[in-house]
Amino acid sequence: MHVIRKGQAERGKGMMGGVFLGSEQLAAIEAAVVDSNLARKVEEAPELYGAVFRTAQIFEEMCRRQHVDVGESMRPGIVRLLATELLANREALPEATTGRLEALTALQGGIGPELVREFGERFKHSRSYFENAVRHASNPREHLQKMATAHRGKYEKSSPRWTTEVKRNRESRNETGRSPNQE
Repeated sequence: MHVIRKGQAERGKGMMGGVFLGSEQLAAIEAAVVDSNLARKVEEAPELYGAVFRTAQIFEEMCRRQHVDVGESMRPGIVRLLATELLANREALPEATTGRLEALTALQGGIGPELVREFGERFKHSRSYFENAVRHASNPREHLQKMATAHRGKYEKSSPRWTTEVKRNRESRNETGRSPNQE
């Protein structure tokens, strides 16, 4: 299913410094992907070809850096879980590039639906903010929160809950001359 080319193991996407897994470990990851019906089905989608393998590769590199051994008995379950979470993220964040989505999934799991549920109303007119959040895989929620705060005037008209919250904070500051956090 996958052909591991020379140098492929060293250039993992979404992680600083690359991926340094041994050939035996890469072969074990590939075998786990091939043995999982779910992972194979996800891999069959043209836009996700090889994505489960690369997500598992990034995940195991992360474990290696933390001195956590992913045993042979755990690997099939981890691969199935990563395939499921990758699929959930793809459905929630279709604008994200596959390489970035792999890193997000390895680092945060299936967080895409949560991000859309939490910030979807604020950014319903500009989904590019979600694509940009995927580039901040270590903490996409914090990135979206910063963007929502920085662009709150732009989105006040489209979200009644956001408008009420902003007005309440502005009124608090005007009455006391200070922000609510300074009291």
